[in-house]
Amino acid sequence: MSPMSLLLNLLWIVFGGLWMAVGWVIAGVIMAITIIGIPWARAAFN
Repeated sequence: MSPMSLLLNLLWIVFGGLWMAVGWVIAGVIMAITIIGIPWARAAFN
């Protein structure tokens, strides 16, 4: 992996990827509360 690719991957994690992952976890937990949302919650965690 080139140094530029590593730098860009780190920037993506810090500015976009981490926040999207946190959003999916929150959405999955909220969906898991309801019976109807359980299949979507399982998909969110996969």
